[in-house]
Amino acid sequence: LTIAVVMAALVVIIWKILDASTPDSAVAVLGVVIPMFATVGAAVFGIPIAYQRGTTVGAQQASSTKDQEVAAASDHAKKEAQAAMKTKIGPVVDNFADSARSLVERVRNGTESPAGTDTYVLTRDRDDAVPD
Repeated sequence: LTIAVVMAALVVIIWKILDASTPDSAVAVLGVVIPMFATVGAAVFGIPIAYQRGTTVGAQQASSTKDQEVAAASDHAKKEAQAAMKTKIGPVVDNFADSARSLVERVRNGTESPAGTDTYVLTRDRDDAVPD
């Protein structure tokens, strides 16, 4: 707002000078004033635009950097959680696998498999057959 008031004041002053002077001095005044207005106008309009653009680009870069940091931290936490779960669950899974192998062995030993098949049939005439 201050720059706009100063620019308006300069316009009024230059207008008064041009009215009171000869055409040659008016050209000389305009030769100085027009570049000054162009420079000041470029600054007045360019600085806010550059500031806004810089702020936007900076925010995008900060967001991108933050996203990368979060992704890296997430990957690290995921790997740590997987390692901790393997440490805690590994023995339980091994115990379950041993139990399952033992159960399968008992089924195979307690049943008969017809030749050429992978099926097992429980027979009642065996001594260790499972009761009803």
